[in-house]
Amino acid sequence: MRFQWTGVGVVFGAALGFLLGQLVFEGAWWALVIGAAVGVVVGAVADGRTTRQG
Repeated sequence: MRFQWTGVGVVFGAALGFLLGQLVFEGAWWALVIGAAVGVVVGAVADGRTTRQG
């Protein structure tokens, strides 16, 4: 059975990036934005690799 691409990696990547940015740079709003952006990119790459490999 082949599963369709759902984007779960993007959501988890953004959430973890947001959390990591908050833990590392307390009180800096730009760290949250950068962490979430990096998380989205990493999650999208992970989702893309997963769907290509089956």
